[in-house]
Amino acid sequence: MKNYILTITMLLLFSFGGQKKGPDLSPESNRKTMSGIPEWYLDSLVKEGFRYASNTATSQDLQLAMDKATLGTVTKLAATIESEMEAKVESYRKRKG
Repeated sequence: MKNYILTITMLLLFSFGGQKKGPDLSPESNRKTMSGIPEWYLDSLVKEGFRYASNTATSQDLQLAMDKATLGTVTKLAATIESEMEAKVESYRKRKG
C-alpha cells in the first residue's frame, strides 16, 4: 500500500512539477505602454499612389514575431487593395449599366 501511494505521489509531482510557464506574450496595456506608441504606427502615411500599413505580433522568438507582423501587414494591405478594386469595378458596372 505504501508503494502504491508513493508511486501515485511521484507521478503527480512529475506531471505537475515539470510544466514550465513561459513569459506572458499578451500582457495588459498600461499608460506607459500606450504613451510609448510611435505616431507612425497610429497614423499611417498618406501619399497618392501608395498604401501604407503597420502591424505588431508577439512570440518568444524575435524572428517569428517579425514574420508574423509582416504577414499581418501584407494581409491588411491586400484587403485594402481588394476593397478598393471591388469599389472601382462596382462603380464601372453602374456607369456602363
